[in-house]
Amino acid sequence: NDEFVKANEENIKVCFDVPNYGLWLFLNEAGAEYKDGKWEIIEDMVNTNIGKTWPQFVVGTALQKYLTGQETAEKAVEWAQKEMERIIQESEEEK
Repeated sequence: NDEFVKANEENIKVCFDVPNYGLWLFLNEAGAEYKDGKWEIIEDMVNTNIGKTWPQFVVGTALQKYLTGQETAEKAVEWAQKEMERIIQESEEEK
């Protein structure tokens, strides 16, 4: 019955649905495919490194470098690749 909730019902519904979008993105990027209402791993295509690099905001930082004029698109992508490789290497060394 809250007036704020009533006035913002659609936005609030989206907030509750975010985990579904997040799960889709993460599994899809890792190499899974959504078929017939369930996730299936595509053989030989699972990217086990997505969970290591995604939380580090590498892609977002690379985009910021480009969009703010700090780097060219090529340099920003080059930085992102090197940063992802560094993160993956460090995570392997921690094992």
